[in-house]
Amino acid sequence: MVFANFDACALISPAEFASLLGITTNAFYQRDMRGEFPPPVMRQNRYVRWRTADVREWLNGLTANHAASTEQAMDAPRRGRRRKAVECTR
Repeated sequence: MVFANFDACALISPAEFASLLGITTNAFYQRDMRGEFPPPVMRQNRYVRWRTADVREWLNGLTANHAASTEQAMDAPRRGRRRKAVECTR
């Protein structure tokens, strides 16, 4: 699949969208249920499709949002149980 050559009105399937992102289809469906992706153009039973132009726009906006969220994540305290400090003596 050569995403750059797709027409702006072309529709892509979840499997194609997942391969574009480099993730498995199961991971794609989990992230889709959390609302991480743009809304599909067509959703009828198990038939779900996204317009190529919408996906391109979402991907372009992702780089700007990723930089901002990375900075916020670096400032946030670590979640979970604290780890024991291990001293390294050499």
